[in-house]
Amino acid sequence: MHKDQIISQLIQEKIITISPDKPFTYASGMLSPIYTDLRLTVSYPELRDMIASDLANLIAKEFQKLQSSAVLPQPASLTQLGLLTSFICQ
Repeated sequence: MHKDQIISQLIQEKIITISPDKPFTYASGMLSPIYTDLRLTVSYPELRDMIASDLANLIAKEFQKLQSSAVLPQPASLTQLGLLTSFICQ
């Protein structure tokens, strides 16, 4: 897993912004010191690939016994990774 590398790059590229002194106001009106805009990952394909890979591994690990089907977002990038866009747990 690339957890530390992903978090570091998300902060470095300002995809995740932390501002404890001046919190962000979400659309719901809730205040938070953390703002995340994952749409920005489209500009960082290697980062997106790491996120997709780790997410697929987490789903496989945590939901081994679940029998369902789900379509994952960004099918073009997942296909490039060699991952299935439809994930079936058995």
